[in-house]
Amino acid sequence: MVNCRDLTYISSAGLGVFMAYIEDVRRNKGDIKLSNMSPKVFNVFDLLGFPLLYEITDDEGEAIRKFQAPAK
Repeated sequence: MVNCRDLTYISSAGLGVFMAYIEDVRRNKGDIKLSNMSPKVFNVFDLLGFPLLYEITDDEGEAIRKFQAPAK
């Protein structure tokens, strides 16, 4: 889980890091969830289609609960 609370800017290189590792993480039965994004940062992720690839939650507690929920 990545808490983005203090993230005010993300470069293309930073976005690339998320893209570079998600397949490996999921292949190993893991996941990455993002939380606490400001509207400005969320807009960048949204424009690039990240909500289709990553679960983005309003707060850290919600992200943790999503990890603990049984898979559908």
